[in-house]
Amino acid sequence: MEVWEKINYLLDESKITKHEFASKLIALEPKLKRTNEVPSIQTILGYLYGKREIKIELIPYIAEVLGVNEQELFCFDIEYA
Repeated sequence: MEVWEKINYLLDESKITKHEFASKLIALEPKLKRTNEVPSIQTILGYLYGKREIKIELIPYIAEVLGVNEQELFCFDIEYA
């Protein structure tokens, strides 16, 4: 399982849509190191669909939106019912 898949799993568990997640993430105003800009909704959706690599500087913000600690995003021991 990839990190983007774990994020999607947590979104499903929390009943948060991808667009809601993107809006909440943008509201925290995380700045990307390369551009010093907040990622767009399209960029964030690219992360969630596995089409773009998630930037490491976004991990604390992603964890905050999901209400988990950062390590949880890298823990893949999910049991499927």
